[in-house]
Amino acid sequence: MRQSFLSYNGLKQTFRARWRSWLDRRIPNTREQVLSHKSIFIFLSSTGLMFSALLVLMLVTAVNYKNNLIYGFTFWFFSLMLVVLNYTYRNLADLKISSTGMKTCFVGDEIQVDFSLVSENKIHKSLFFGWPDFGLNFVPVVDSEAKSLKVLYVPAERGWLSPERIRLESTYPFGIFKTWSWLSLKVEVLVYPKPIFSDIRFSLGDSGDDEIDGHVSVKKGEDFAGVRPYQQGDEFKHISWKQSAKGKGLQTKEYEQQEFATYWLSDDCLPRASLEDRISYMTGWLIQARENNLFYGMRFGGVEFEPDNSDAQFKKCMKFLALYGGKGNGGGI
Repeated sequence: MRQSFLSYNGLKQTFRARWRSWLDRRIPNTREQVLSHKSIFIFLSSTGLMFSALLVLMLVTAVNYKNNLIYGFTFWFFSLMLVVLNYTYRNLADLKISSTGMKTCFVGDEIQVDFSLVSENKIHKSLFFGWPDFGLNFVPVVDSEAKSLKVLYVPAERGWLSPERIRLESTYPFGIFKTWSWLSLKVEVLVYPKPIFSDIRFSLGDSGDDEIDGHVSVKKGEDFAGVRPYQQGDEFKHISWKQSAKGKGLQTKEYEQQEFATYWLSDDCLPRASLEDRISYMTGWLIQARENNLFYGMRFGGVEFEPDNSDAQFKKCMKFLALYGGKGNGGGI
């Protein structure tokens, strides 16, 4: 019994892998897609299956009783099905769909991904669009005026977001046929690790000693104060070439020195845990350091980021953690 179950799972995984490979070739990953016969699938809906069964029953009845009226109704309804088949397909054909982006987020956040739907020469009605796991959005009408749509998604992994294929479907006009497409749209957004918040343990300078009470090293910063005549021994990088170009001789820039605390966030101080949890702990420390406007540096995985307290510093450290270990994707079908 167990072997049969394992064989079934193996066949299922093989089929899914081949299905994905075939879809990737037929509907490649792009930022914008225009639906055509290559990317549209169509089949009878549950209503259509019942309607087809009724036609078969009517045909059997007509043959059995040799009734021309029933023959007429049977072929007329069949002709109607063919017309509906064409209209259902055309309701998706030539529809242009593109991703318009979203903001950076954390793993597990409910986010709104922005999409645009537009058609140059048709009106598309009664569409359903979205990721099935999070619910499909109903879109009543799409025409030549671009329609913006926000679709719910929850990223499961850190790194560059590569969401599952998104589904577009419709049963317009009579619900006899269902037409759908599985679209792979590029969404270039970085997903940050899910933070775990805990008390920060700082590392002192290059010594690596743990400090729990927040007593950290002190570093000097410099603010521009003005210029003075050049003196022998002044650093070459501090010479004001702008003043020299004006014929005022060599001038040296002066700076006021300022002292402030420097906080080092080091992976040596992280709790013993799995790699993903350690990354989450460091993410939580970075968020707390930013909220408290600390002047901080980060050491993780042998890489060191010099102390700073700017937004660029936070984004640089968070990007490093998000992509650490070669993480390039944030999901998959």
